[in-house]
Amino acid sequence: MIARLSFILAIAVALLLLPEISVGRALQARRHMKRFTPDKREPCVGLGCWYGGIGISGPEHKHKHNKHPHHDHTSTSKNSGSDQEVYLNLHNELRAQHGASQLTWNKTLEHAAQEWADRCIFEHSQGELGELGENLSAGVGKDFDAAAAVQLWIDEAGDYNPSNPEYSHFTQMVWKGSTCLGCAKATNCGGIFGDQPATLYVCEYWPPGNVIGYFASNIQV
Repeated sequence: MIARLSFILAIAVALLLLPEISVGRALQARRHMKRFTPDKREPCVGLGCWYGGIGISGPEHKHKHNKHPHHDHTSTSKNSGSDQEVYLNLHNELRAQHGASQLTWNKTLEHAAQEWADRCIFEHSQGELGELGENLSAGVGKDFDAAAAVQLWIDEAGDYNPSNPEYSHFTQMVWKGSTCLGCAKATNCGGIFGDQPATLYVCEYWPPGNVIGYFASNIQV
């Protein structure tokens, strides 16, 4: 328990030590979000998974589970560069298309993502790591790399309706109020797809997006 509290405290302290421009935006967002009561503000949620060449992705709400859409994956291209570059490039390319500024990599968020991924549980941290936005993807097979994991989230773009906004992986990716990103993965996770070893990808965002009531000012389509 002491170790757990120390880890959460370390994340909170490190986030306060972000560059000045990020700190200002973070503090403003946190003050803003305190005006929401628990029943008005939904958590950043959404699970994605990959199985047998089929991508499954969709949001999971607190009170109901939506049917997950299926997406066929046929790409066999390989990524160049590190996973960190893949995460950042795919996020920032998408954000540029939606009028959002570029995310910067944050080691504290990366460590938080790694800490959660290492548990090999296909569930959200639900605030255990602090007030962070979070996207997950899990899958099996050698082709399920970082690009494939993030692509599942990108593919949700067509489902977004500004007249009736719903949160998803996509909306967290392009949320204008989020400025920092950190991602990690864990391999050979059992229990997610039966006895098949899976790879679990976790991305953490700061400040967290998907705040109910603020889609119009944070999502540009």
